[in-house]
Amino acid sequence: MYPGKIKLYQSWIIVLLSFILYAQTISYDYALDDLLMITGNTFTQKGLAGTYEIFTNDAFAGLFGKGKTLVAGGRYRPLTHFMFALEKELFGFNPHIGHLINVLLYSCLGWVVFRFLLRIAHKLSLPTESWWSIPFLTALIFVVHPLHTEVVANIKGRDEICSLLFSLISIVLAWRYFEKPNIIYWIGSFLMFTLALFSKENAIMWLFIYPFFLFLIEKNFLNRWKNVVLPFLSLLLPAIIFIAVRSWVLGGLLNTEPVKELMNNPFVYSTKSEELATIFYTWLLYFKLLIIPYPLTHDYYPFHIQITNFSDPLVWIGLFLTLFSFIYALIYLRKKPWDVIGIGIFWGTFIISSNLFFNIGTFMNERFMFTPLLGFSMFFVGWFKRNFAQKKWINMAFMMVAFIYSLLTILRNPAWKNNYTLFSTDVKTSYRSAKVNVSLAEILLQMSDETAHPIKKKNLADTAIFYLNRAEKIYPLYIGVYDLRGKAHFIVENFEGSYRDYVKAIQIAPERKVLYDNLFLVGLASLTKKQYHVSKSAFLQLMKLQPDSVKHPFQLSIVYDQIGKYDSTFYYLHAALKKDSIYVPALNKMGEMYGRVRHDFAQSEKWLLKAYSLDSTYSPVLENLGVLYGMKQQFTKSLYYLKKAHRLNPKNPQILRNIAISFDKLGMKDSASYYWQLSQKK
Repeated sequence: MYPGKIKLYQSWIIVLLSFILYAQTISYDYALDDLLMITGNTFTQKGLAGTYEIFTNDAFAGLFGKGKTLVAGGRYRPLTHFMFALEKELFGFNPHIGHLINVLLYSCLGWVVFRFLLRIAHKLSLPTESWWSIPFLTALIFVVHPLHTEVVANIKGRDEICSLLFSLISIVLAWRYFEKPNIIYWIGSFLMFTLALFSKENAIMWLFIYPFFLFLIEKNFLNRWKNVVLPFLSLLLPAIIFIAVRSWVLGGLLNTEPVKELMNNPFVYSTKSEELATIFYTWLLYFKLLIIPYPLTHDYYPFHIQITNFSDPLVWIGLFLTLFSFIYALIYLRKKPWDVIGIGIFWGTFIISSNLFFNIGTFMNERFMFTPLLGFSMFFVGWFKRNFAQKKWINMAFMMVAFIYSLLTILRNPAWKNNYTLFSTDVKTSYRSAKVNVSLAEILLQMSDETAHPIKKKNLADTAIFYLNRAEKIYPLYIGVYDLRGKAHFIVENFEGSYRDYVKAIQIAPERKVLYDNLFLVGLASLTKKQYHVSKSAFLQLMKLQPDSVKHPFQLSIVYDQIGKYDSTFYYLHAALKKDSIYVPALNKMGEMYGRVRHDFAQSEKWLLKAYSLDSTYSPVLENLGVLYGMKQQFTKSLYYLKKAHRLNPKNPQILRNIAISFDKLGMKDSASYYWQLSQKK
């Protein structure tokens, strides 16, 4: 077979394999960070109408609101965000289209990676005509590696794919300009690198990698400085433009002030020494996952990774491997350029997300290996092929590795089908992570909301409580634990537990007003279920938290009325009316209490008529006036108000019975019988 045909077939193998490995994801739903950038993002929801906001705001502003910084440095990835908005405009929220585009882009990336590696191999005079060539095996390991599942199977991961895809095209075009100056190459490189940067910020590291590997590959590099400077400008100018735009949008060049919250800053309670030790330990975990990518998880939040220190030997192993790679690169700078380029790509693209210089908001993430994996694959394949070139088993060993990696990728993909499959799968691996336990509980509670089956609803809520209890032990100050567990306890009608959780949640995050509303609902529900000690505690707590609200003392008056402590009922009614003298429910209740408890009909009438004058459509006051005038033997007046109440509340059987009584007292037996029979049907 002709060498050119072999390369062509190799290209197609890489492309088709890239597609086949992830084809199953096309049927999947949205998951994880798709909420941030797609379904829950107000800018994306507007379709193309949100374009201006996408390009002039932090990536998370469409979900959390403008001016909020959840992670140090902010996030600005408008190009892929715009792609999501365009998809929304054309197809609505259709996850299958999003997944299909991801898979197609990944397949294109596989082809570009292979052609990029071929160019390097040609320049280094490495054999490329064999089926077992280093470029082919490197591209093969890269595309089948299971660490890529987080990026490809999660639609939001498109920022990583586009960043690397456009970066490599830009590098190749700049390289072609170096070899043979042509303005088309320069313009193409400029445009592609601009797209790469606006896809994801980490593309900027190729600005430094490009001259590094050009220095290693091109022997006459220093003698052709004009050919070096101009293509370098095709990368530098987009970088300057991007930095300027990003600084304008985010309000600064790079705000690296760490967020003071554990879920967005895992080192918030650590010393600097512990932070560095833990970082080096995570590097060791990355090295392990590059070789043995199992088990995989999307969640490395506290405390799936444990804070450690320099007494841990694993920290030193991670540091040793790091130093070894740099020493190796220095020793073999010219002797083994393929390996050194791989090391350069690995560290050049990883260091920005390694936590060493910038706090990235989590201990580590598999998606941070997406681009560095290209460098690792180069070193891995190059080292083994060179040192075991004469061994007949080496190529079969690579095929076996590729097969195992492919199988692991296919087996990992289903976890990304939707949020439930992702969280329920990864909670088994990241069981010490507070975040994944809370995330799974949240999904279980959503499922509970969606089912009308009472037993299933309760079982889902109970399971959610199990994971929330585990999360509380991991991180006792996690607001999500108490907010969600308050809801779960509410579903299973453990109102006392719900009360405790919402009070705790308010103590942690007093600015979240929805928590106050939830606590109020606990008070109402426990009152309905006659759990008076809970309802009393809830409304008393709310009075302290919201002293200006009239609702809470009013509800307390109802609690005390139901338990027969009428003096307290009047006390809290007066307290409510002191806050709002025209609060109709309190005026009505005051009139009811004077009539029913104190039998002071004159006072009762005064309060009820005042309430009626303020709101003549308030059904309870109409009903109370009807009852009052019935007790005063004024049955015509009684019927007047009761009929108005009936028109507003036609399904209330008590109103119908009172109407029947008034008609009976007036001697209108037929009407009385009619309304009495009507009340029995309700």
